[in-house]
Amino acid sequence: MVIGVLVCLVVPLASWVADGRGRLAFTMYASTVDYRLDISQLDNLGARHAVGLTEVARNVSFDWAAPFLAGAETYRTVPQIDALRDHLRDVARAACRNRSGSVIEIALHERPSPHASDAEPADRCTTERVTCPIRE
Repeated sequence: MVIGVLVCLVVPLASWVADGRGRLAFTMYASTVDYRLDISQLDNLGARHAVGLTEVARNVSFDWAAPFLAGAETYRTVPQIDALRDHLRDVARAACRNRSGSVIEIALHERPSPHASDAEPADRCTTERVTCPIRE
């Protein structure tokens, strides 16, 4: 019984206290986030060239990620985006496949969904930069 109380009450409550979002609380799909991605290749002069996300989606080695990438040039709504945010460098590396020696920049733009509660965080942008390996 003590373990049940710990798992069902204390752990979810502690997650609200620890990060203010209640990641371990029972909030399944109680909030949503809108996101979009920008991926650019920087040339030798520093000019940016857009990289198509559908192309990158074909190059990811983790199949579960492809639906989050293809078509993400425009905002889309999901229950949570933490996993994609945590793996932005991996997505940038997937964009390196045909871009030997390039620099890839990726930006994840997040905003609360229009129907989100006031407790949702404000707009957020997470960026990563990866130098692609030189292939012979």
